[in-house]
Amino acid sequence: MAIDVPGVFAMQALAKKATEKRLCVLVDYQLPTAPPNQEVRRRILDGALDGLAHIYSGGTCGRLPDPEVGPTIENLFRRAWYSHIALGGDLPLLYDIHIIDGVTWITGQRAVAAGGYSRIVRPNAHGDRADCGGVVFEMADGTCWTHITQRLDNKAVINNLSADLMGLKATAHIAYWGEVFVRGGAQEYSAAISKTIYADGAKANIAEFYRCVTEGDFKNSTVHRSVDCHLTAILGREAMRRKTWLTMDEILKENKKLEVDLRGLKV
Repeated sequence: MAIDVPGVFAMQALAKKATEKRLCVLVDYQLPTAPPNQEVRRRILDGALDGLAHIYSGGTCGRLPDPEVGPTIENLFRRAWYSHIALGGDLPLLYDIHIIDGVTWITGQRAVAAGGYSRIVRPNAHGDRADCGGVVFEMADGTCWTHITQRLDNKAVINNLSADLMGLKATAHIAYWGEVFVRGGAQEYSAAISKTIYADGAKANIAEFYRCVTEGDFKNSTVHRSVDCHLTAILGREAMRRKTWLTMDEILKENKKLEVDLRGLKV
């Protein structure tokens, strides 16, 4: 939806204006549309965890194109935009946003502070995107949330667009792929996510958009939820890049805009 703080709030303002004009806007994330994830969330909200203690999540996939920048950035628009933070937002926003959105959807919170570290390890890197890193978020209610990320072909076995929400008596697992569950306590549950979640999720979101239009539901709630997940992802990116502890208030006060060099591009 956006890759910097000004962009996030620009989208939020557009959603508010759309509501005033009785128009619909929908942000198409698929994980929350999967019935097994919805059932896990329902049980968590019903007290299945007996209180949330900490969260562990991750995102990992293979290497991405990283070509040299030519006379203009035109050659970056065919997937290579991933390698430049001003175009793709870095790892938390270009891929991991799916599970970051999932966690904010489950908890109803955005992070209030974060500390982390990231690095570039690919040889002859041309873009400024990191290859791996980790961040610990502090949530508003004190929950500790650890997130790790990487873009390397190393056969790693880590949470991939999935999260474990660990409580006092049970653990819940939400995911973009594979099995989801609640283990422990009185509300155990297990189910598999459809292997076609990307297409199924898009169809579900199109159907939801149609419902909002035809029933006059102009709350545009997916945009407002996305504000929380995108600000959390931006906070995590900046904490990892700067290798320090940052608060959300500091990031919002900075209101830093990422600039893209469009010189030389033709319409």
